[in-house]
This record gives sequence, C-alpha cells and structure tokens, in this order.
Amino acid sequence: MIQRLLIILFSSASGIFYRLGGLGNGGKERFPKIPTWWFNTKIRDIGIPLIYFSWCIIYGIPVNRYLILSCTLLAFSLSTYFKKSGDPQPKHWFAHGLAIGLSAIPLYWCGVSWQPIILRAIVLSSATVFIGSIPNDDISELGRGFIIIATLLMLR
Repeated sequence: MIQRLLIILFSSASGIFYRLGGLGNGGKERFPKIPTWWFNTKIRDIGIPLIYFSWCIIYGIPVNRYLILSCTLLAFSLSTYFKKSGDPQPKHWFAHGLAIGLSAIPLYWCGVSWQPIILRAIVLSSATVFIGSIPNDDISELGRGFIIIATLLMLR
C-alpha cells in the first residue's frame, strides 16, 4: 500500500515538474505567484532526476557513481526532443522516450538486470509517442512526466 502511494506521489510530482518545465513564458501568466524560473526546462531537467534519485534510494539502489551517472543521463535526455526546429513529431517523441529509458543503463552496475532496463526503455519510447500525440499540452506533458517515474516499478 505504501509503495503504491509513494509511486503515485513521486510520479505525480514528476508530471508536474515536466509540465512546469514546458510552460515557458506562458507560465507566469497562468501562475503569477510562482517565480518565473520554474517555467523553463531547468525545473524539469533538475526536478525529475532528483525524484528519480530519491525513488532509487528508497527502493534500495545504492548511492554510487552509477546512480549519479544515471541521474545525469536522465537530466540530459530530458533537455532535448531530438529535433532541429518546429513541433516534435512521433519520431522525436520516440527518441526522447528511448533516451529517458536508456538513461537507466548504469543501474545495471547497481544490481538491476538488463532485461527490465531494456523493456522499460521500449515501454517509455512507445508511451511517449502515444502520450505526445494528445493535443492538450497540459495532459500530454503531465502524462509524459508521470510515466518516467511510474515505469521505474519495472526495474524492481
């Protein structure tokens, strides 16, 4: 019961950070009492890896250079949609989700098996394409942020 509650809370926080990072200049208009720096990608690029790091510690992954490397790779993968210009297309969502999933590869040296890491990367890439196709930006970004942490259950 506590594990389910924690994963829902952590995943929801990840979704919120993902969305806040995607609001850009429009965030200040929608939420005038929140500081402007919350609405750029830095809140996404730092916030989600911190949630990821916390989840890993809670579920017994040792704090070492491989966990830190995994968090760093996650931050870098969150900072790009792998596109040159314009709106992201399905191929960009796929690459974005795959990079997020593959950022967990260093966890292999923390005792996580290869199979769930690869399976999670495939699930994330597919789910990111599906969720990225939702026309409502709020729902789409909240969903993409949510699945990043929710799929960590696959690594147990």
